[in-house]
Amino acid sequence: MREKILIAAKKLMLACLAILAVVGLGMTRVSALSKDDKAELKITNIEGKPTVTLYKIGDGKYSERGDSFIGFELKQGVELNKAKPTSQEINKIANGINKGSVKAEVVNIKEHASTTYSYTTTGAGIYLAILTGATDG
Repeated sequence: MREKILIAAKKLMLACLAILAVVGLGMTRVSALSKDDKAELKITNIEGKPTVTLYKIGDGKYSERGDSFIGFELKQGVELNKAKPTSQEINKIANGINKGSVKAEVVNIKEHASTTYSYTTTGAGIYLAILTGATDG
């Protein structure tokens, strides 16, 4: 019985760590004037060598010629104030990803991330990073 409680507590702590990482690191919006522009996403001050999973939760919309940015289109299941997302919205999206109700696209996974994680992308998008499995919390 005690082992089951400890296992459940450990799972709860990992879930809380993921939520704290999402809230702490927040959500990054990458804008590009044209669909061919490149941008670098960067997360700093990472501790515990976690696995960083980067999800794309919104795509950039461009003009028919692809040379001017119009706005963002959110993935299925994502509800978000695009101008000023709240921590509650971010947590709801992260929980939806974990439960499978949010159809976010996994763009990159990096295991045992050092103190900085970076990813280069082309075009505009809205991204959410979830960190799991840190060794020292």
